[in-house]
Amino acid sequence: MFFLSALHVVDLGSLFSGLQVRGLAIGNDKNTINQFFYRFLRVMKGETATLALPVYDRLDLEARNSFNQIAKEAVLNYAYSQSLLQNAGLDWVRNIFYNLAVNLSTPSLNGLQGQLKGYPAIIVGAGPSLEEDIEVLKRMKHHAFIIAAGTSIQSLMHYGVEPHLIVTIDGGMPNYHAFSHLKLDDIPILYTPQVQHHIVENRTKNTIHSFLANDMITQVLMAVTQDEAVFASTHSVTGTAIQAAIFMGCEHIVFAGQDLSYPTEVVYASGAKHVDPGYAARIRQSADIQVDNVQGGKNQTTESMLLTLRDIEDLLSKHSNVRFTNTSSLGAQIQHAGFMPLNQIEEKLQANKLETTFFKELMQQHLFSYPELRINQSIDRINEMLGMLKLTKQRLDRIQKSLTKLSELSRSNPLKCLNLMVGIEEEWEPVVKSIVFHTLFMFGLKAEINAFDRHVSDIAEEKNTIRKAKLFKQVLEPLVVAMQGKIPVFEQIIAEAARRIDSRLERTGSGVTQ
Repeated sequence: MFFLSALHVVDLGSLFSGLQVRGLAIGNDKNTINQFFYRFLRVMKGETATLALPVYDRLDLEARNSFNQIAKEAVLNYAYSQSLLQNAGLDWVRNIFYNLAVNLSTPSLNGLQGQLKGYPAIIVGAGPSLEEDIEVLKRMKHHAFIIAAGTSIQSLMHYGVEPHLIVTIDGGMPNYHAFSHLKLDDIPILYTPQVQHHIVENRTKNTIHSFLANDMITQVLMAVTQDEAVFASTHSVTGTAIQAAIFMGCEHIVFAGQDLSYPTEVVYASGAKHVDPGYAARIRQSADIQVDNVQGGKNQTTESMLLTLRDIEDLLSKHSNVRFTNTSSLGAQIQHAGFMPLNQIEEKLQANKLETTFFKELMQQHLFSYPELRINQSIDRINEMLGMLKLTKQRLDRIQKSLTKLSELSRSNPLKCLNLMVGIEEEWEPVVKSIVFHTLFMFGLKAEINAFDRHVSDIAEEKNTIRKAKLFKQVLEPLVVAMQGKIPVFEQIIAEAARRIDSRLERTGSGVTQ
């Protein structure tokens, strides 16, 4: 508060110009702190520490503790997302491009916006508590909109429960393995473009899609606007299912089988076939954190599952106009979701009557094909992206050639060396500002880009020509080489995406199959 007041009356520019200050954030809300740490972690080098004026600890120690907790979660979330991108980024690029053929020949969720107003939704997970509620859930299909979150469809089908909708987003092969043995053609699926492409590539009906805010590739290729069904990226498919239900107008969302912790020795409800036999043992070994459960006790959990729980809680906190109910008798407490057993929910919803096919009927009434113009424009953008890759390769080749000359010139002709470095920067600037850099390379080379971001400021700060030339090569060359290596891979992926579009549109026609 005091510092914020000072900013209104004192010009602090001269003070900060002489300090090593790389960022400034004011406020104690979670979103501000998260954004600050994201920017900080991108460029962080070496050890870190958190310091506070003692007077603030005396005035409001609770605020300091809250900041530390939010900061810890922000760091863990950043590490989680970076690790995910590093390990799965190229798979996501491949899935996004291969699924473009399905996107263009299926309807988006957009037409169903607000169409489920007044309908309660039950989002089903595959936690062990699902088995206790399965008989109630079978009956609930006639009273509530049942959504299977991801691989929970295995357990539901194992018990003979067909949901009204399946939501799937995961791009890994285990997700495909969960779906590959199931006959799901007659059950509607909502997917996002990152999903493992084998899951949706052969579906010709009951298939709809939405978009994720971090999927810049699809947003560029399909010219997606914020008026469409674009959801925030979350740690789990449950987060996407929640946003989809809210988008469709559901004002009461019930969680079943969403244990969000590990209350028993069993990790999944019966029917899960996508995990290897040693998975449960590894989870139990790493579940060394405790969270409050709905019974007033404690459940074991892992760092990853705790992040998922907190991520869902953050999402719920942003939708105060929606009522959330947690029915898991074994699971963790979920902030912003009161606990009520599923059988009591059933009693309250007896007056709600739903036909088994009601959701399919809504799809038929409100979902329509993309216009031919938009399809053709997306195809044109694919070809344009191939052209951008070719231009990027030419620039990278010139940069690489210049980098090899820097070391010798820094000693023999410093002025020419400095001019060459200026030339490299002029070639590099359009590369990092290009669409392909912010889409393809950001997904496919996240680790290399992060390393570059952390050290690029060293180049600007170095005044000695010899050391500056050395830094140019040390910092820039690894990223340039990595990008050069990825371009043929991206070209192959894009060419296959174009082939898939031609094949699917020829097979289904330009109209949309629902």
